[in-house]
Amino acid sequence: MKIKKLFGSVLFMCAVFVAEAQTPVDWHLLSPAKDKVYGAGILEAYRELENTTPKRKVVVALIDAGFDVQHEALANVLWRNKKEVAGNGKDDDKNGYRDDLHGWNFLASPDGKLIERTSDEAFRQFLKVKERFDELHGKERSDEESNEYIGYLKFAKNSRLVSLYTGASFNYNIAKGVEELDRLLREKCPDREPTLEDFAALNPIVQQSGDTLQKIAYYTYSIIWSFGNQNKKWDTLYRNRYRSSEAQRQECEKAWAALVDERSLANDDFNTLSNKYYGNHDFLSAAADEGTAVAGIIAAAPGVAKGIKGISDQVELMLIRAVPSSGDAYDKDIALAIRYAVEQGADIINISFGKYMLDNPKWIDDAIAYAEKHDVLIVHSAGDNYRDTEKDPYFPVAQGQGRKHAFSNIITVGASDMEGNPYINSNYGASSVDVFAPGVQLYTTVRGDNYRKVTGTKIAAPVVTGIAAMLKSYYPSLKASRIKDILVRTARQTPSATVPFPHDPTNSEGAPTGGYDRLCVSGGIVDAVAAVQLAREICKGK
Repeated sequence: MKIKKLFGSVLFMCAVFVAEAQTPVDWHLLSPAKDKVYGAGILEAYRELENTTPKRKVVVALIDAGFDVQHEALANVLWRNKKEVAGNGKDDDKNGYRDDLHGWNFLASPDGKLIERTSDEAFRQFLKVKERFDELHGKERSDEESNEYIGYLKFAKNSRLVSLYTGASFNYNIAKGVEELDRLLREKCPDREPTLEDFAALNPIVQQSGDTLQKIAYYTYSIIWSFGNQNKKWDTLYRNRYRSSEAQRQECEKAWAALVDERSLANDDFNTLSNKYYGNHDFLSAAADEGTAVAGIIAAAPGVAKGIKGISDQVELMLIRAVPSSGDAYDKDIALAIRYAVEQGADIINISFGKYMLDNPKWIDDAIAYAEKHDVLIVHSAGDNYRDTEKDPYFPVAQGQGRKHAFSNIITVGASDMEGNPYINSNYGASSVDVFAPGVQLYTTVRGDNYRKVTGTKIAAPVVTGIAAMLKSYYPSLKASRIKDILVRTARQTPSATVPFPHDPTNSEGAPTGGYDRLCVSGGIVDAVAAVQLAREICKGK
């Protein structure tokens, strides 16, 4: 049996190796009909444009975690601030950002140290309510307070640090609930050892108690005692009631003590937007691979390295670092990064990151509205946690808080593979994700003149950005909202009516299936050929 399993595993690994080896490095540029892979049809789209001349260069701003500005395939496609004199240490254009030749880094200290690590947003938000959480944790709660307490536990979904803390607290409360169960059992069995049947007989009493955590404690210990512990005595289970919470407490203390959030090194007040002139022009962070990979998909110069060709050769890349190498970005940095891109003349902004909570949603919404007012398209990755973002939004989102109408200038992108199936980890949403695009094993640039295959919605978003830049360069009269509409309307439907939905890969039950119309607004995968054809029709005579 073990030999069969080992042999099967070897065959599987060989199959994976062969499949990866046979994957064309430029498959995202190819077409289903001509090349038998579910690329975006970009090479075919250029054949559609053979008799058309591009009208202008398009400035694409990349807001990301870092960049290698000296990469051989990117150095000649960077945006150049013509009003700034390189390396003279002065703010020549008087925009408040000294020597911002190719863009700006909002994550640096006054002495030039790059800010690499921050905490996650859920942890930062939890700290604001922790005192109240601890208060509720240590008292007998009303039904309303129990609901409030359980609501705070939801912070743990997006933060390992909060998960450790609330897990230990939650288990501690279960342990306290077990103390009440022990009291009830002692009343029931004053002169003998309680049995599993005695414990089961407590169920009606627990159900009538109205205490949610008491019920959870009962169900938890029913499972513990019923499965694999039938021969254990109640006293043994009872004595062990605090053991797991104590282990979690120690792990939590260790993790919290190791936490480093360097954001304060910027020496600004991150509670106000008025103080916005901080940072430097150094982009080579520990996470420079991330932004460099995005840049390569959009605009890597052809011919420099085998297999690399950016989607558009009519692009200038503006670089903006506002994302730490680890942890979540601060809302202030993102809001100012969007505004910087707009003020410096970006046509399109690529945002290949996000988070599930915001501290200052109005700052983000106002920045997006500012971009919308100036006709700047924002392309945003959908996220890689196989979540339905209609239920669990991945910010920034098109539907700003308190707005009657969604922003018209944001397009959110999920990731698909070479067979036309959604990437297993891609987020999705029938009304919250606009379109899918190639995002699995795309060969692109990374720091140090190197190249690598990269996967995720973070790499699918720049595919859409590159196509949007293509449309804008050939048909500059197209507004941001119109480009979004074209890309959504022309998305290609897959031949199969059902595809495996993104899902937890550890789920033994496998993936649910359905149509792309349940995964995104367009119901399909971006199609550069159809997008060019529709853009040409719309702009005919202009």
